[in-house]
Amino acid sequence: MLLTLYLLSSLLSSISYAQAAQAAGSTCSLASFDRCGPAVQKPGTASTCNATVKASQVPSVYGVQCGQDLDIQSTLNVPNCAYASVDICNRLTDPHVKKDRWIWTNPAYIGCALGFWLPSGNGSDAAFAPDYDRCMTGIFGPLANLCSNPAWKNVASYQHGLDVVWLANNVAFRYAIANETTSSSEPSNATASSATLNSSSSYAIVEAAIQRAQDRLFRDNLVPWKFHPRNSNFEPNTTAPKTSISSVTIQQNRSDATSVLKPLAGEVNESYTLSVTTSGAVLITAISSIGVLRALDTFTQLFYKHSTPSAGIYCPYAPLSIVDAPKFPHRGLNMDVARDYYAPSDILHAIDALAWNKLNRLHLHVTDAQSWPLDIATLPNLSKKGAYRSDLSYNATDLAQIQEYGMYRGVEVFIEIDMPGHTSSIHWAYPDLITAYNVQPNWGDYANEPPSGSLKLNSSAVYDFLHSLWEDLLPRAATYSAYFHTGGDELNANAYKLDETVRSNETHVIQPLLQTFVDFNHDYVRAAGMAPMVWEEMLLQWNLTLGQDVVVQTWLSDDSILETVSKGHKALAGNYQYW
Repeated sequence: MLLTLYLLSSLLSSISYAQAAQAAGSTCSLASFDRCGPAVQKPGTASTCNATVKASQVPSVYGVQCGQDLDIQSTLNVPNCAYASVDICNRLTDPHVKKDRWIWTNPAYIGCALGFWLPSGNGSDAAFAPDYDRCMTGIFGPLANLCSNPAWKNVASYQHGLDVVWLANNVAFRYAIANETTSSSEPSNATASSATLNSSSSYAIVEAAIQRAQDRLFRDNLVPWKFHPRNSNFEPNTTAPKTSISSVTIQQNRSDATSVLKPLAGEVNESYTLSVTTSGAVLITAISSIGVLRALDTFTQLFYKHSTPSAGIYCPYAPLSIVDAPKFPHRGLNMDVARDYYAPSDILHAIDALAWNKLNRLHLHVTDAQSWPLDIATLPNLSKKGAYRSDLSYNATDLAQIQEYGMYRGVEVFIEIDMPGHTSSIHWAYPDLITAYNVQPNWGDYANEPPSGSLKLNSSAVYDFLHSLWEDLLPRAATYSAYFHTGGDELNANAYKLDETVRSNETHVIQPLLQTFVDFNHDYVRAAGMAPMVWEEMLLQWNLTLGQDVVVQTWLSDDSILETVSKGHKALAGNYQYW
């Protein structure tokens, strides 16, 4: 696999969605701006809302990919919920689309561009709208969590007017957590720590977000020329009386859960509300500090710079009210840094783009057949010999910086070490651990891509290697993440005909050895306090017995999602046909 995109397949994409309905048997509209109600077709699209699922039909929710119209009829089974087919990434065919703000990352990331839109009251105009459902990803079940949690009942509500309010240069952000005495006007000077979460960690996260918001508003803002017809007079009159926003009140209604900085999917409530009145009063409410982060990202996206330098920053949509929450608790990007090395600074830029998009996971596919760009102190030759160049590798400081940077932005960074296939880069340092290395010319008989090579399955030396690897890496990764990915895709049985510890490509021989291998790895992952992830082949091709905590990442087809959840496992959707 190359770069995996969970629902992010198009660089120019706008999103329509269907929402979970609270009432049994109700239907949901594909129109991005409609609440649950009669099924209607989104204007400008060819898709229809024709896959309503009755309450009795609804096991887990799963995500879909850009460009895909997914019929999930009869696949779900949760009481009091309805779901509809999803048609996303309509490539700006909707007639309501008036203006779009694009966030570009390095094209090699594939990335995600934003299209924000909602109609005005008469349906003929559009305003820039910070809707959660732009480039979505995801899934983890069950859907029952969505239906039973009040934060998910009326998500992405947006109402606005056409009055202008200005942002004072000295605007004050006042943040407080319910039933706590500390406030942002009393800086905590604390740093966030996932190991010892307390209220000071929450304040550190939000204080940093406020500083970023101020930087974006006053130093990195834009004049929205491209949102309007050329030569149009769209900017507010600078000589007219101004209503200014002098303060922003941020209320967090609960103390953060201990898992807020490295949560399992669904453990953190990311919902928020945001209101701006015509008198300049601004109120943000959220359940968690991560919800506050999402609200602040939205807040910055409502303001534009005036072309007159001294005029200031304005919002042309007052009064406005937003009630927003994510459709999926896991929304992420898989970044392959093994086949294509990216400097840590580039990965940090990608995290920024994810946070602006309100995505909350970055999956770092760190190692593969082509290179091993990750320093392991107890196995130093892995990166010295296995990376493309010895300095093109992530040391412990790099990895901690990347994960902590994501934590401060509500983007959980989790690591994948792909194995037992896709491991030929280990051969450069430890050739005795790899079978079928770089077979020529018929490498295709032993691997899906060159160079071929897989870890041996019945070798004590391999298990000694894994022990050293996990003892070094897992405690570091667990500081910032609740997940660790152990790979498992595209394992070619023929490689084990050349493995002197196996000498067979028969499934009945390989499967029990593979079960032992995966169990060994997952025991280490759990001991470090994380939940394991695997690629779908471990469950669907090799029929391994996986723990209930294991998340299965599907990628080969939509049917893989249904097959995974039918086996009782959580599924992550990312069909490669939409990458």
